[in-house]
Amino acid sequence: MESGSIAIVVPGLLVLAGVCACAAVNHLSVGLHRPFDHAHLLFAGMCLSLVPFAVFHVLTLQATDTGEFIRALRWNLAAPLLFFVMFPWFIALYTGKRPLPLLAGLNALFALLLIVNLTEPYGLQYDRFDGIRMLQLPWGETVTRGVGHNGPWAYVTIALVLATFGYALHALGSRYRRYRRDRRDTDLWMMIAIGLFLLGTIQGVLVRLSILDFVELGPFGYVVMVIIMSVACSHETRRRLQDSERRFRSLVEQSPFSIQLLTPDGHTRQVNPAWERLWGMKAEDLAPYNILHDRQLVEKGAMPYLEKGFAGEA
Repeated sequence: MESGSIAIVVPGLLVLAGVCACAAVNHLSVGLHRPFDHAHLLFAGMCLSLVPFAVFHVLTLQATDTGEFIRALRWNLAAPLLFFVMFPWFIALYTGKRPLPLLAGLNALFALLLIVNLTEPYGLQYDRFDGIRMLQLPWGETVTRGVGHNGPWAYVTIALVLATFGYALHALGSRYRRYRRDRRDTDLWMMIAIGLFLLGTIQGVLVRLSILDFVELGPFGYVVMVIIMSVACSHETRRRLQDSERRFRSLVEQSPFSIQLLTPDGHTRQVNPAWERLWGMKAEDLAPYNILHDRQLVEKGAMPYLEKGFAGEA
């Protein structure tokens, strides 16, 4: 790199890899809690697929010969194809809009593109490759660009990606009525994230088609997309948990049957009004009581069954 130039693109791509790896670990840990949250697991997989995308993108920008460039380009294209295999299913789980024939069709076509990308001499992008050239960016950083003729598979891939975005925007748009009613900002932020992702993808496509002579800005939009969608998914999960807890508490409090909720160590966490009427006591009266130390239950032989229940057996 020439003196006085500023390295922005390559460090930025490495930041993208780090952000996506951290997001993947975070959402994987959430998704693996029982019951499994498949939306979080899919989002973790999407984030993981962007890590090799960023790494191989760096290798294409720093390639010094055509063989090195094509090898890096092949895997740089394979990673987002894996991303778009998972992306529509994530949208389907998030929105509840699940047109199975469309989702299965998209998956089959992206799988075909993966095979073509790994078998064609120049991957999906080129049907004729003329070599590489160096491009100096306005701030002085120099990157490697490919020179060649874009093949028909490149245009098939672009059309399929745009179709996937169309489905995602349609599915999210169907929730606009709910957003207007409930004012849940997660839906709005998810739309913004997809919009930024689409704009970045379009700019990257124009660069790869040699319509723009610049570096792809899409990867930097991916960082913003991952952060926004990660926060939105986490917020949506917390909201669902709060709603579930609220419904459960209402069910307990309004039940005509006596209910006593216990902590894992045997203390009483909550009783409902029916329990208080039955026993003529309040929850505060049970503060010193521990069901696992109840001598009457030990004498009656019930304690082994209680201990099994506290250990998780049905």
